[in-house]
Amino acid sequence: MSEHIPSACMHVLKQPIVQMFLGCVFCALLTSSMSILLPVLAVTLLLAAGRQSVSYMFTKYIQTSLEQDLNHIQQTYLDPAKACFWVAESQGRVVGTVACLPAEKDQNFLELKRMSVKKTHRGQG
Repeated sequence: MSEHIPSACMHVLKQPIVQMFLGCVFCALLTSSMSILLPVLAVTLLLAAGRQSVSYMFTKYIQTSLEQDLNHIQQTYLDPAKACFWVAESQGRVVGTVACLPAEKDQNFLELKRMSVKKTHRGQG
């Protein structure tokens, strides 16, 4: 899951509102300080703080997922009716997992949860 952090950061940086904010901060500091060093350092620190924030959000999501259901697979995915948990193996090694639970809005439908495939085995069918 943490492999998605760099692409999530790039996605955030491509948003016009973020680009406008960083540009305005740079221009405001440049005009007020009459130095190029302060705006460059400020924007660099903002970018580093943004990267840390995205990383923290991903880490918190992973931690919450583990605490809520992945540490209790039996109770969450195997005991309830219409719930399942599958593990994909290749040459005796776990390469993927997926779970399904009845959808909250309509119990006649199943909702996929916790789908994960090892990076080396993606796109192989």
